[in-house]
Amino acid sequence: MTNIKEQKKYFKQNFPNLGKILGIEKLKHDDINTENYKISTTSGQYVLRNFKKNSIPEQIEDMCRILNYCVRKKAKVYEPIRNISNKYVDEECKIFVTKYYQGNTYNGNSEQLQDLAKHLALLHKVLAKSRIKYIHEPNEGHYRILTDNQFDKIRKIIGRGRNEIDRFVLENIDYLRDCSKEADRKSKVIAKLRFCKQLIHHDLHPGNAFFQKNKVNAIIDFNSMRKYYVMKDISFASFRFAVHCTSDRKMIKKRIRLFLDRYKQYGNIDSKQFEFFSYFLEHEFLRRISYILRKWYLYQKHDESSWIEDLEKNMCFLRLVHDTNLLDGISKKCT
Repeated sequence: MTNIKEQKKYFKQNFPNLGKILGIEKLKHDDINTENYKISTTSGQYVLRNFKKNSIPEQIEDMCRILNYCVRKKAKVYEPIRNISNKYVDEECKIFVTKYYQGNTYNGNSEQLQDLAKHLALLHKVLAKSRIKYIHEPNEGHYRILTDNQFDKIRKIIGRGRNEIDRFVLENIDYLRDCSKEADRKSKVIAKLRFCKQLIHHDLHPGNAFFQKNKVNAIIDFNSMRKYYVMKDISFASFRFAVHCTSDRKMIKKRIRLFLDRYKQYGNIDSKQFEFFSYFLEHEFLRRISYILRKWYLYQKHDESSWIEDLEKNMCFLRLVHDTNLLDGISKKCT
């Protein structure tokens, strides 16, 4: 379905209990994997989400079942809506619908930051108690951290550096290789420690939370949800919100501390996992950089799916975490 008229007809046929349609508009967003439409009806406002072929309907159906459980347990997540077939996902049309949530994204306000930490802690508690099966493992092939041989191939493909992107990669490729080796050693240590895993959001950044009056109205976009270490969610969310609209290291450190202090008031921070706070961040940025370089150079995918515009940002994040004492001292105060 590619136009407003088709979306309106579909919604009317599959969600007759949601009232008369008053208006439809296409929503702007950064996710290239979906097309979202805001639908206003006499009963409320909803978002029709038309996902692309690389998404798995069964996975999204189970995700929606878990989100419905979270809503019933008062977690601040977006609520999925069942269709006329009493399912959340239309596998043929690749569509699911959620409630629409008013609000603004994060603006750097400390009250917003602390409320987000609170609701992430509460969400983790709810997800830990869910008995709904979620056996879907993400396809991590594209995100696997690059090997020595792959770094060598990329260097060979670039040659002397033909453009600004090539020159940027050449300037950083040895650094990336060293960071990747270090991350591999730490991952083996973590594997031996056998930390507990549970369902987590896995991609909570400033674009995935809406606020009203400085309070969380909804956490959205659970497509990356998986069973993994809770500290991954804590470290990534605290860092991404801390660096929003600032490069001042004192401010970033202050925001991380605020986040962690509030989180521990409502949830648990495992001291052993916290020792790997920086590792989880470095590992995530290495994954994202590896995805970009693999797509751009090894697969020669020079389109929006490569996320090449995010290369420099993720490189800056990696250096910020790896090369400074930004997080030193926080662990003693927050665990």
